[in-house]
Amino acid sequence: MLLMSLNEEGSLGRRGWNGKNIVVFKQVPSHVDSNIIPEMQSLPDKAKDIIMDGSGFVDYTSQCLIYNKDSGRADSWCRLSATYSPMTGKKYDM
Repeated sequence: MLLMSLNEEGSLGRRGWNGKNIVVFKQVPSHVDSNIIPEMQSLPDKAKDIIMDGSGFVDYTSQCLIYNKDSGRADSWCRLSATYSPMTGKKYDM
C-alpha cells in the first residue's frame, strides 16, 4: 500500500520517524549522459572514471530518497521489489 502511494502521490511521511520531519520520495528514472558525469557533485572522481571507462552514462532507475525537511539532508534508499504503476498499468522493479 505504501509503494502504491509513492507511485501515486510521489512522497510519503510518517509521524513516528523520531520526530525528524522525514519524508520519502520515489525518484523519477533518468539517464545521465557522458557530458554531465564529469560535473556531478554527487560522485567521487574515481566513480566518474569508472563510469567513463565503461558505458559512459548512468541510468538511474527506481530509487527512493529519504529527505529531512529540517536539515535538507537527502539519503538514497532502497531497491524495492516489483511494484505496480496505476498510471501505466505496468509492473516495475523498484
